[in-house]
Amino acid sequence: NANVRFEQDEHFKNDAVRMDRITVPGQPWFGHLKKFVDQGVSAFKLDGAYMVLDHPDRLYGNGMTDGEMHNLYPVLLNKQMARGFTEHTGRRAMIYSAGGYTGIQRYSATWAGDTGGGFEPLVSMLNHGLSGHSNTSCDMDVFSVESIHFGFLQPWSQLNSWNYWRHPWLLADEDKEIFRDYAKLRYAFVPYLYTAAHIANRTGMPVMRAMPLIYPDGGFDDCMNQYMLGDSLLVCTFPKGRCMTLRMPEGKWHDFFTGEIYTGPAEIKYDIPEGKGGALLVKDGSVIPMAQPRKFIGDKPYDSYILHVYGRRARGMLYSDDGITPRYLEGEYVISDISAELKGGRLEISVSSEGGYAGMPEEVTYTAVTHGFGAEETLIDG
Repeated sequence: NANVRFEQDEHFKNDAVRMDRITVPGQPWFGHLKKFVDQGVSAFKLDGAYMVLDHPDRLYGNGMTDGEMHNLYPVLLNKQMARGFTEHTGRRAMIYSAGGYTGIQRYSATWAGDTGGGFEPLVSMLNHGLSGHSNTSCDMDVFSVESIHFGFLQPWSQLNSWNYWRHPWLLADEDKEIFRDYAKLRYAFVPYLYTAAHIANRTGMPVMRAMPLIYPDGGFDDCMNQYMLGDSLLVCTFPKGRCMTLRMPEGKWHDFFTGEIYTGPAEIKYDIPEGKGGALLVKDGSVIPMAQPRKFIGDKPYDSYILHVYGRRARGMLYSDDGITPRYLEGEYVISDISAELKGGRLEISVSSEGGYAGMPEEVTYTAVTHGFGAEETLIDG
């Protein structure tokens, strides 16, 4: 429309004019989105493709050029979005972005862009962990059992079905059942993964850990298709065929799927169990806190846990908080140290907890499941 007049702006160079009639100049990014939050929106995907485009006709509001703002812009965007959401709602923000730079881990999760769920995103996510950024994910490819295996065994999982009809309900019945089994496994692991997220928040040690980070002298520098998930789980995926090379560090390792026990250091040819997309091993001497799978989390704190004990002397940790507010930053959480030891044919389990938070359960129950014990060695004292 030749009669429409567009506003000139001091940050535009030459005779360029602002053609965007929707965005309010000077209004914070989150200010545009408050109305959606008030309607119930609880998370935002910041698909900032235009962050990296050139704008030869304009400067940023602070007078900087594209080159000067290239790395700074996504950090500021995510920072303002995260803080804006929390200040507006009193809840933690769920923000995730395809772009970031140093410091992004304080405000936002990320995903590996429109790359699918294969080997390349795995390598990029391991590199993020080495840089101190823990909350990484990728687009899950539901048409590959290997990608389902990987997609559910990472810091956070997402189905990004913007293209290619990546919906699990469109799968054949057999593949749909595999997806369902892994989804249940993921939800059962939530207490363990949440504890690993706390460790990442407090120490910088990522949830998803490249093998050389944990075993720097173990000859794992070129090992890029396996990683540690938290302190105790070893994940291996993307095999060539149904048999894969599995490289185990020193010590005993329990196969989570089959119960078989391996001793490292060793390199073995691993036959992937039917219906699985890779290997999942547990370090001997670990207590893995798990729970019954839920259809969703966040409605109420966990008040019961299943402690999976691997080995005759084992330790673990369990972290919990309200799961909603940022009050965990002020110390409102519970840390439980868990120990288990076989003495005289009886397994003695101790759970020692410190801390507290508003709304925490008045009583918590624990059920123990033992692994790698003889039938006569599974009596439990708690």
